[in-house]
Amino acid sequence: MTKSGRYKKHTMFGNIITFLLSLVLFPVCFGAGKSFFYVLVELFKVSASYSLWTYFICGFISYVVLQLIFFKPLKLYVFGHELTHALVGLISGARLKSFKVKQSSGSVTLSKVNLLTVLSPYFVPLYTLLLMLCYVLFGFFAKKAYGIHHYFVFLLGMSIAFHIALTIFAIFQGQSDFQRYGIIYSLIIVFLANCIFLAFLFSLFFPVSFWIFLKSTVKNSADAYVWIYDIIKELWILKPAAQTVTK
Repeated sequence: MTKSGRYKKHTMFGNIITFLLSLVLFPVCFGAGKSFFYVLVELFKVSASYSLWTYFICGFISYVVLQLIFFKPLKLYVFGHELTHALVGLISGARLKSFKVKQSSGSVTLSKVNLLTVLSPYFVPLYTLLLMLCYVLFGFFAKKAYGIHHYFVFLLGMSIAFHIALTIFAIFQGQSDFQRYGIIYSLIIVFLANCIFLAFLFSLFFPVSFWIFLKSTVKNSADAYVWIYDIIKELWILKPAAQTVTK
């Protein structure tokens, strides 16, 4: 959770703007979701001949089983969550006033906040990025990173599952972060950002193209806009016709 000394609740005008933006972005959300689904389909098609994806899935499932059967590493998640708020805030030019982490809750106070600062923990998997940094450094110094590639991808799957599972858990806890810019608008931004980040991440390690994902997202979004336009046009035409019949 982020706090700011200059925090003000959304005005009625602000609520209207974010609601309109949500309506505009919803087809893009559909387009990105559909494109990301096809990325996953493509990866599962090649899983039999591409063992790295199998390692990723095994890591992903391992974390899900760990959380369902044993425990949720909430304190670890909360620390990463608040640290992401703080780091993105500092990058954005804010001053860090306080940083608090408890067993299942935490807070960060910044001199100023913005959309990226508030929502970044929900689409920036900090531990995944740290894992990737460790892998790069190990490869640089050891010169034999290929020997641990499969283990790294397994841990990558676990870290992504950790991010997704506990982000969903946090959202259902009624986080105040989503109230600042409106719940619907915030969820759309988080969903879009996660689709884009994960598609980019997969393109780094697996045989899928991030560029094709982007082109597919644009096409699917455009198709969704056209579909909505056609429905509105049909309703607009049918309305006068219905009035004529009643007369």
